[in-house]
Amino acid sequence: MKKLIAEPIFIFLSVLGSLWVDGYREELNEKEELNNSIITLSNEIESNLDYSKEHLFQLKNMLYLTEYLLDNFMTYDKNQIRKIHENNPFIHRFSEKNKVVYIKKFSDWSDKNYIYWANAWEPDNIFFTSLLNSGELLKIKNKLLISEIESIYTKQEERISGTYALRSSISEKIIQWEIKKSINQKHNKNPIYSSRDKELNVLLNWRKGLLEQSIRAVEDYILSLNNVVKIISNEYKKID
Repeated sequence: MKKLIAEPIFIFLSVLGSLWVDGYREELNEKEELNNSIITLSNEIESNLDYSKEHLFQLKNMLYLTEYLLDNFMTYDKNQIRKIHENNPFIHRFSEKNKVVYIKKFSDWSDKNYIYWANAWEPDNIFFTSLLNSGELLKIKNKLLISEIESIYTKQEERISGTYALRSSISEKIIQWEIKKSINQKHNKNPIYSSRDKELNVLLNWRKGLLEQSIRAVEDYILSLNNVVKIISNEYKKID
């Protein structure tokens, strides 16, 4: 009789135990997948951190040259400007290995770039977008971490993108100014040296103000990136 009672109980407990083990294993797998996803996101953030530091370096050099042009508006010449850019570069391209290569070859065309180079803002968002679309981001328990991540990829990046858009609009106006001057003048001299006027001065002042705003926005962004990297490194383990 005892055997008849014990056997069903044993089977029930075995099944229950098996289900618990399976559930526990699944929970561990989900935690490990989330951990790996967060670490991968951290790698993307660290990549953006390196990119942002280089971008900030470029913006500061752009501001330095713009301030020089304004402070010496009626006297600057191409040799001075070229020397400044040689020591404080910002015009660049990317190599095949995605490394920044600063362009230091000088010409009348590069001289024009000095005053209307906008400097595109292009951080990596691929993995964040993937986490957001899959719903994985919502599984993060640390509310502060979620808040910081969302702030980085939305408000702060949008703020920097906004200042870049405004810089680009001023750059377009400077290009239009240069084209107009080139058409109207009777010689082939570079207008930024031969036809400087009140309009160019106003545009450069706008450029200066927007560069200052851009620098503050990127500095705030870098602080937030560092904060997220610190939280992740303290709470999540690296992938072996």
